[in-house]
Amino acid sequence: MTPEERGQALMAHLQALWDDGAREFSTRDLRPLWETIDMSRSWAQKALRKLVDAGVLGYDDDRYVYLMPERPEA
Repeated sequence: MTPEERGQALMAHLQALWDDGAREFSTRDLRPLWETIDMSRSWAQKALRKLVDAGVLGYDDDRYVYLMPERPEA
């Protein structure tokens, strides 16, 4: 799987979480991705940091959760 395909899979998973009502999540919520596609936890964490830096996601340092104020879009 290419890095672009992993990024698309990550965004699709985040959108599915949003569609299911989640407005925050932790990296453990991405476990289905690690178990089914070629994505490591460290790769996912780096990709999530990029989404935080881009303003797509927020992050709560006190609770160690990512925040989705809006449905994530690439």
